[in-house]
Amino acid sequence: MPTAQTKFTKLLARTQVFTAYVVSSVFGVGFSPIAPGTVGSAVVVVPVCLFLRDCTASVILYALLISGLVSVPAVECLLNRNKNKNLLLFTENIAAAGAPSLPRNEAAHQLKKLIDPRFIVIDEVVGQLCALLTVALYYPLTYVNVIFAFVAFRCFDIIKPPPIRNVERSLEKNPSLWSIGVVVDDIIAGFMAGGVTCGVYACYIIPK
Repeated sequence: MPTAQTKFTKLLARTQVFTAYVVSSVFGVGFSPIAPGTVGSAVVVVPVCLFLRDCTASVILYALLISGLVSVPAVECLLNRNKNKNLLLFTENIAAAGAPSLPRNEAAHQLKKLIDPRFIVIDEVVGQLCALLTVALYYPLTYVNVIFAFVAFRCFDIIKPPPIRNVERSLEKNPSLWSIGVVVDDIIAGFMAGGVTCGVYACYIIPK
């Protein structure tokens, strides 16, 4: 018969996993049936547009620090919980399809779905904050540059040009770095998007 200590340990473990799901999905936003990553980024952009005057670089930096500190532990909790199962499923999928006949990009796609589930969008929040922080350090935030930074970040996050793709692939090779890899590629995409936004803004390509 389970003791009180055992029950408490199980309850604590369940609470930890539940919290990790809540944080990783940003209170369920990640379970959006349509473009969860874009919706996750919008979670940052919409409040910034609503409270534009109050969104200084300091405010965004605080938000980035908080989201950044909770993102990796939350993702790590979920991936550790399913890591053995994920590796087993991936191995079974490769074996079932036949390793020689399975295209390399399809194998990579299957692994990506296992180690970076669509519902994890806290990384999109962190990346979007990085983009806005970069802009806010040089220019006052406006509706135009906030929206431009949003679109630029989504493009970089989806297309993943170098060095984003290179960093992501190198981290995917080491299961102990999966949780870091989930977040790091979005951080790089965010700073790249912010840099592009600042460049376009400085060249008067978009109105100030």
